[in-house]
Amino acid sequence: MYKLCLLVVVSLTAFININVAAATANANVSMVLGGLWFNELGSVMEISTAEVGILQGRYNSNVGDASSWYVLQGTYDKDGTESSGTIAWAVTYNNDKNGNSQSTCSWSGQLQILNGEPVIYTTWLLTTQTDNDDNWKSTLTNKDYFYRNFPSDPKIYSILASRFTT
Repeated sequence: MYKLCLLVVVSLTAFININVAAATANANVSMVLGGLWFNELGSVMEISTAEVGILQGRYNSNVGDASSWYVLQGTYDKDGTESSGTIAWAVTYNNDKNGNSQSTCSWSGQLQILNGEPVIYTTWLLTTQTDNDDNWKSTLTNKDYFYRNFPSDPKIYSILASRFTT
């Protein structure tokens, strides 16, 4: 009987420790992801991680015909760590200021630590509504990097120039 009670106590302790560690990892990922992020082109996203594994927020693009804030929704790897984890979100470009642009952009990537700072590395797909004959040109793809600090204007201009030169 003593061995059975000891086994139960040890098992329960291990279960509690695993769940506390998982909750701590979730809190760490949530704390790192929540707040303002800026990409290399000066676009801004503000995300909240109030519910574990779920992203909500808003996105303001600094490029194209977009203006003002757009709703952002997504998810992140709730088992990730403070220094790494996968993340994905989408923005449909439809708001009160600019109307419906018939386009949606999705980002998928990972949170990593670079030089002691969190960075979100992503690949994005921007899909715009087209006629059947133009489906071949409906989707663009590229990469974005999101940082906690707003990039300097020279950095933005050099990145824009490098994307549009041959």
